[in-house]
Amino acid sequence: DQRYGAPPYGRRAARGGRHSRAWLDGRVTGDLIPGAAGAAPADASVDPDLVVSLDGVGVRRSGTALLHDVHWRVEVDERWVVLGPNGAGKTTLLNLAAGRLFPTTGTAHVLGERIGRTDVNELRTRIGLTTAALAERLPADERVSDVVVTAAWSVVGRWRESYERADEARARALLGQLGVGGLAD
Repeated sequence: DQRYGAPPYGRRAARGGRHSRAWLDGRVTGDLIPGAAGAAPADASVDPDLVVSLDGVGVRRSGTALLHDVHWRVEVDERWVVLGPNGAGKTTLLNLAAGRLFPTTGTAHVLGERIGRTDVNELRTRIGLTTAALAERLPADERVSDVVVTAAWSVVGRWRESYERADEARARALLGQLGVGGLAD
């Protein structure tokens, strides 16, 4: 059940011969090089089974290019590690891949949906992203089980919402699977 964060995608770290790293300091390897094997072709229709497809994506803020001409495909059975120095664009890239940021140029598809032409609030319920900055957004008295329940709906903090018993049970089961069930309350 993807809504609860169960891993919907494959198990392998990378497929035969493909690079699994992207350096965001100007050096890019394998799948991120425009026109390289595995890079997203500019004119191809997007396969709905692709997890992420970025084609010529750029992000600019206040006249500064945070990302420029990025071509990247993440297939169903792949796992990636994104490495780079501070300020290289790692967080910007991941926010694009999570549907939390719109590209200034190019096209971004996430889980078969084109960013800018889909309801990103619905899309975000199918994506799990956590960052160090998330802890700052959580209410100080938030129960761990509530963090898991609300994350399934792409919400930070349980306010006035009510959730079904199945949501609560699934959150406890996930915490148990991770060996941290004792932290639920």
